[in-house]
Amino acid sequence: MIRNALVTSYRTIVNNKTYTIINIAGLVLGLTAAFVLIVFAINETSYNSCFPKNKQLYRAIFTDSKGVMLPSGSRFVKSLLINHIPECKSIARVVYDQFMPAKIKVTGGSKIYECSNFICADPEIFDMLDIRFSWGGSKLGIEKPNRLFISEIAMKKYFNGELKLFQTIRLVVGKFQYDMTLAGIYNELPWNSTLNPDFIAGLPFYEKMLNDAMPGLLPHLPRTELGVQELFDKRGLGTLLANVAAAALERLP
Repeated sequence: MIRNALVTSYRTIVNNKTYTIINIAGLVLGLTAAFVLIVFAINETSYNSCFPKNKQLYRAIFTDSKGVMLPSGSRFVKSLLINHIPECKSIARVVYDQFMPAKIKVTGGSKIYECSNFICADPEIFDMLDIRFSWGGSKLGIEKPNRLFISEIAMKKYFNGELKLFQTIRLVVGKFQYDMTLAGIYNELPWNSTLNPDFIAGLPFYEKMLNDAMPGLLPHLPRTELGVQELFDKRGLGTLLANVAAAALERLP
């Protein structure tokens, strides 16, 4: 019976080649489209679910005077949020490479490479994202302006995997050069992480770059939390904090 069915199917395919090709092509296209949609849905719904503390991770979204919502704010927002919103147990500020004074380049051997995915962040970032180290660790002084952490992928890409702990790495930012000390090499974050940096430095390094590139900028910025509060009181800092508490703390996408 099975043999007869196979013979009949074979004869149908041979005698109706055009019809068979159309059917098979439609089946392949349909299955491919379904597979792509499933992969896309899994990809979109799984972002940042890789972190053990993902249910406790939020991103602060601030609304400017024009109603535009941005994940950015004053450098003193961290202390303001901790003091005004008890639910905030730990906050990490992150500065992305597009906000650096200039493109950051790293010297690898005799070559100079433009760094991709370079961030400056608070020490809390390591614990919040459960970043694991193969060498070194976050306790080796990210609060110092000359400390640098590199992912294993970046180590292989820029240094051919030949790096040692506490080795000096030179960064070039515009016309300035900085000798950084390698304080740790961390494992690559999962593919479905929104944040996946190749280089991590502390916020003191960011301030140092700003001070070198624009010496007159930092002295004119408010130096204390009180100064920031006075600066924004007329613009509704209380409303800003209320919005953060009520609605602007959005789950990471």
